[in-house]
Amino acid sequence: MNDKSILKAKELYFSYCGSSFYMSREGDYTEYKTYNISKKQELIWKNQLIEKWVNQLSFKDTLAFSRLAMIAENYHDYNVVKRLIGYVSDNIDRGDSLIKLVYAEVLLNIACPKELIKAKMGVVGDLLRSVSDNPITVDSSWTQKGFADKLPDEDYIKKRLNKDFDRFAKAEASI
Repeated sequence: MNDKSILKAKELYFSYCGSSFYMSREGDYTEYKTYNISKKQELIWKNQLIEKWVNQLSFKDTLAFSRLAMIAENYHDYNVVKRLIGYVSDNIDRGDSLIKLVYAEVLLNIACPKELIKAKMGVVGDLLRSVSDNPITVDSSWTQKGFADKLPDEDYIKKRLNKDFDRFAKAEASI
């Protein structure tokens, strides 16, 4: 295989965070398979992807966090989940109310083994209590992230927070 083919395969792999499901859904999996990338190479790329997104984690943007969650679920890589939990735990006082809710929601949706459930739920609870116990804030940069010209108001945040607390309580009850 030539370098150009490897670069195209890597580009596809990175754009879908290694997910064959999403490649298939978008019609790119057949092309990706033609490159005959070994599992060993995919593992190298997966680790590069993880480091790329870990280095971009921020309480100003959800992209890196969401991509890492996708990788964790796609590969059942619970070390990534540990890193997300650690990142949130170390930075719990950063970010606006909306990003804290998004991070709580992403974490709630990530499956993980019993050894991580307590830590995951602890961080989710901390995020939700941080939003609940502090004044509601929404960074103006959200207008560039899909909220068009109207930022979510306090009522929106409170309704979303209440739904998240309900989901959190149900998740905790099922442990």
